Amino acid sequence: MCDLDKNFLSLLTPENVKIEFDDLKRAKYDVVKNKIKIGPGCDGVGHAKFEEYIDRNSQDICNFGRKGNYRFKPFMEIETPKPPFGKHELEKAKKEKKIRILSISTIRDTIFQKLLCNPVYKHAEYMFENNIDENSYGYREGKSSKGAVKKIRKYIENGYVHVLDGDIEKFFDKIDHALLEQKMSDFFGKENKIVQKYLRKFMKVDRIPVGGFDIYKNDKTQVEKRTIGIPQGGVLSGLLANVFLFQFDLFVIQDLMPKYGFKYLRYADDFVLMFKEAQHLVEVFGLLEGYLANEKLTLHPLPNEQNKDGRKHSKQLDLRITGKKTLDFLGFEISPKFLQVKDDNLKKFKKKIVKILNDSYDKRTKDSQPLFLL
Repeated sequence: MCDLDKNFLSLLTPENVKIEFDDLKRAKYDVVKNKIKIGPGCDGVGHAKFEEYIDRNSQDICNFGRKGNYRFKPFMEIETPKPPFGKHELEKAKKEKKIRILSISTIRDTIFQKLLCNPVYKHAEYMFENNIDENSYGYREGKSSKGAVKKIRKYIENGYVHVLDGDIEKFFDKIDHALLEQKMSDFFGKENKIVQKYLRKFMKVDRIPVGGFDIYKNDKTQVEKRTIGIPQGGVLSGLLANVFLFQFDLFVIQDLMPKYGFKYLRYADDFVLMFKEAQHLVEVFGLLEGYLANEKLTLHPLPNEQNKDGRKHSKQLDLRITGKKTLDFLGFEISPKFLQVKDDNLKKFKKKIVKILNDSYDKRTKDSQPLFLL
């Protein structure tokens, strides 16, 4: 077993903190607006202020981390629109219930997560590559959504046209802490106590719900304990999601695939099973539903006459019908005839470009009238 504690502690140097901070600035640099876009967390410290005191911040992160008493500050939750809505169309997105909740950490907490993630990710990748490499695509380097949908298209071309498009209900929000803690212990090793401790702290980090924080009147800040679920959007979020679903992947790959002969691919909490014949699809769905129930998770049901209640459902598709029948997955539409970006995603991209052009035009002319319209 890899000594993850030793590897992590060796990374806790002021030099490495500064490197991670520089990497963060590069990642958040907006080329169009020529500025760094790193929003402050609940401490109100932006990147300029953090950099002004970089030496002290670096020492604090390392000292607290080595002593085992580093504490994450509460993560602020924000609403962000889903396609086809752009960031400037939040109210419209709310009306259509096209909202995703993301968690925003402080800059120092983001850097600490990145330092912790480095050795933990390498160990996780070793486990994934030797067990589920061809089936797990989310939150892994070199495993993009484009690669996932291209593989799905290949499966369709090879006759796997009966599709179960599964979706776990509110996965990140409903991860059970006791189960995740046990899975982390098994996956990373009980002997790596420091790493385990900080992963647990991240898992249980307090939350500030949407609208519960005012940077200028922080006496009104509403901090809530996190008793279930993990932050969505943190550096460690995707990694822990994959760790939680690792045994689920093995169950599908080792127990079900040899018996039923389907193909399987998962990206975060979305997954597809692809069959050449449809006869076992509903049976396999029931087995997946039962397995996830033991994990205290709910698989969206298949639609039928009894449960057409307006809820979201998993989908059963027959892609032999090649008219308008497509598999919508990871922002793409996939069928035997084509692979293309979903219309909602194209609309969001176009809106973003139009807003950038109009903002640029307004600054040059001081004209409030938009020049470009969709």
